[in-house]
Amino acid sequence: MAIQMDERVLALALPGPIAPGLARVLLRYGWPLARVERPAEALRDVWRGEPDELVVQIAPAPRERDSIELLSLLHDSAARLLLLAVGPPGGGDVEVAARSAGADGYVPGNAEARRIGELALGLLPDGVRAPAR
Repeated sequence: MAIQMDERVLALALPGPIAPGLARVLLRYGWPLARVERPAEALRDVWRGEPDELVVQIAPAPRERDSIELLSLLHDSAARLLLLAVGPPGGGDVEVAARSAGADGYVPGNAEARRIGELALGLLPDGVRAPAR
């Protein structure tokens, strides 16, 4: 999946349902979503699209560990990227694991779309903004 040059944010998720707040943010800002089966697959989309930020949804158990591995792989392979993890509701241990893996920010998956969008845009440096649609 190639992304447009003006689409500076890319969302990544393993198979499964997308958190409702995240889904609304993707629609509002027109950010693309890449579904990946395995963490290594995400690198292809990242290198091709060259986004400034990745929003990574943490999959619910039992795939939670794969999502943390994805964050770690992205952090190690593309350190220039900003990483926002969208975790499961009430996932305190997940937040600690996500931040340890390299996430620059974390928000629970049950957060309102507005909050997810604010955090995602707030991580981007001034002058780099994804346009609202």
